[in-house]
Amino acid sequence: MPPLNDMKYLLVTIIGSLLLGLPAHAAGYLVKGTNTKTVYYLSQDGKRYVFPNDKTYFSWYSDFSSITTIADETLSTWPLAGNVTYKPGKLVKITTDPKVYIVDLDGSLAWVPSEEVAIAIHGNDWAKQVDDIPDAFFINYKQGPTFELEKYDANAFSLVSDFSEVLMK
Repeated sequence: MPPLNDMKYLLVTIIGSLLLGLPAHAAGYLVKGTNTKTVYYLSQDGKRYVFPNDKTYFSWYSDFSSITTIADETLSTWPLAGNVTYKPGKLVKITTDPKVYIVDLDGSLAWVPSEEVAIAIHGNDWAKQVDDIPDAFFINYKQGPTFELEKYDANAFSLVSDFSEVLMK
């Protein structure tokens, strides 16, 4: 017999999918309500995560073509669990601190200790690629260890294609 959490997930996914009119594999869908512009990510745990701003959204997706509009009443059946964080590999900082971080594979922030390291990761125009995280959203990120260039694997970052991969870590 499958573990209770697996059974709960399956039940929530099936019921939620029926209510949404989405396929049973609705996890991973991008949705918005009929009366809002806010976009949500539906996760495998039967919850929804909100994109706090357009910069976070565009770190994951190049356009809005994958978003499904659903009834607001249906949207509310998926409990809100938190914010989507920037895609791993993105350079970010908070507005009140000049330190630059890279979003690590588990969604934590690893401090980039020097300009040389930033250039090695993102090239000479690295500073143009840094997004400011509003202070209010900084709590969505765990503080990780200092970034170590020797351990950097660009391929590992490029393989992350879905927010569920960050949630599972």
